[in-house]
Amino acid sequence: MRSCQTLCTFKFGDSRPLLNRRSDQKSPDAPPAILYPVGIRRAEFIERPNRFVAIISVDGRQARAHVADPGRLIELLIPGVELLVEPALVPRRTDFTVRAVRHNSMWVGIDSRVPNAITRLALERHFFQFLPPYESFRPEVSYPGGRVDFVLDTPAGQLYLEIKGCSLVEAGHGLFPDAPTARGRRHLQHLIQRAASGLPAALLFIAARDDLKSVGPNRRTDPEFADLLHQASEAGAILAAYSCRIDESGVRLARPLSVSLSPPPRP
Repeated sequence: MRSCQTLCTFKFGDSRPLLNRRSDQKSPDAPPAILYPVGIRRAEFIERPNRFVAIISVDGRQARAHVADPGRLIELLIPGVELLVEPALVPRRTDFTVRAVRHNSMWVGIDSRVPNAITRLALERHFFQFLPPYESFRPEVSYPGGRVDFVLDTPAGQLYLEIKGCSLVEAGHGLFPDAPTARGRRHLQHLIQRAASGLPAALLFIAARDDLKSVGPNRRTDPEFADLLHQASEAGAILAAYSCRIDESGVRLARPLSVSLSPPPRP
């Protein structure tokens, strides 16, 4: 396989390479990581007038920041909470992009591009033990009626791998989604069809935090997604989850989590 330097060309922010800032990737034992660019700074959240814009206070002034996560995030984006923001490099409608929010003395990522990007780094290194052996992989592969995040070439055939980012946690249990997701339901339906036909399929939850033990469906928010996740498991699809550790230097894969299809205990 080609190296990450030639294969991974994601963008972070306006024009910075997303996967080229990996000084801690020199050690083969270091977890896959995406490093924040120079210039990341702290800010205070004021309000969120729409899904993709936050009003923040930074360096003693108010500014508009892009929120790269369409989720509700109501348990995270509370007025006065601390943020990590990245300055925009080119003129645009927002001066910053929100990368993380502080919650209970811990940083939680709120950038929906990171789960796929860090998964790609991990696939380059064959980091995930839950996957069968594979020779190569391709990102964002189209199929009739949709597109899958990754296709892995395995001895049993092409494995379709979907990635879902999780930021909502209750009582140590991650919940996905935090808003109804028709797109997520379509992805599961396709994985079910493949698994029921004897073809390899997998779904990986990437939690943008490291204060949880398990991940599962948010039945209160999207009961149909929860039912489909059960069906995917019964059809033979692989279900897996990993947490991330986030600080002011960047995002790192932390540890595997269990996937629980039972409702979490009430907090």
